[in-house]
Amino acid sequence: MPDYVTKEYFDQRLDGVVSTIREDIRDVISHFNKSQAEQNKRLDVMDKRFDGVDKRLDGIDARFDQIDSKLDAIMEMLATRKELHNLVRALKKQGVVLDEAEIFTV
Repeated sequence: MPDYVTKEYFDQRLDGVVSTIREDIRDVISHFNKSQAEQNKRLDVMDKRFDGVDKRLDGIDARFDQIDSKLDAIMEMLATRKELHNLVRALKKQGVVLDEAEIFTV
């Protein structure tokens, strides 16, 4: 280092510092972009997995809808059968001869 600081010496040092800072910033940005790309890949994999789960849940939901409609039909059938039994009992009380085995064959 000279005994006194000249403009040229100061400019050279400043250029070196600025160059070092630029390289450091580029390294940080490069590292950030690389880690961001890796994180995006992991998020894409998770997104695909969630899409698969959503599709499976939609299938299960459709099955539950089918089961629900079948249960409704069964409940209606049972109610109708009970009403039919009540009708047969009422008719028998009034003296109408009915063969329950013929009416309620399975």
